[in-house]
Amino acid sequence: MDDKLNLNWYVVKTRPLQEEKALKNLVMQGIEVYLPRIKKIILRNGKRKDLAKPLFPGYLFARFCVETHFRKVHYTRGVSRVVCFNGIPIPLDEEEIEFIRTKEVDGFVSIKEKDFSKGEKVKVVNGPFCGFEGLFERELEDGERVEILLKFLSRKAKIIIEKDWVEKTK
Repeated sequence: MDDKLNLNWYVVKTRPLQEEKALKNLVMQGIEVYLPRIKKIILRNGKRKDLAKPLFPGYLFARFCVETHFRKVHYTRGVSRVVCFNGIPIPLDEEEIEFIRTKEVDGFVSIKEKDFSKGEKVKVVNGPFCGFEGLFERELEDGERVEILLKFLSRKAKIIIEKDWVEKTK
């Protein structure tokens, strides 16, 4: 049986913060690997800095023949396990990987950021204030958090929460 005919993409769980290590070790073994990355902008000492972060922290995609290379992939340094359902690795469709690749610009997956306007109605969708509604005030300099005016017990209070925890309401 020809291994080339049985190559499929699988999700591989890496050990914490070891996506790059797992990627390098799998590639050294001749396994095709895809680690989609996003560009994050952070503030460090008042200066903006670009960081390359995994799109799916703790995961990467590997293309291999499960019958002949499962153990090799599973026991690679940096790999925690191959993601399975009821003990069986589930192959991904090639189209799923290609869809992610189509979102890349200059080697990074481009994700549309949430754009809010001052005074826009928002709803908290995660965290301790989940379900509460409020008004968007501003995005903080780190780009990760926002300030909203929360409606709470017939009062309004300004809170700062993760940007990903807020969605626009209709």
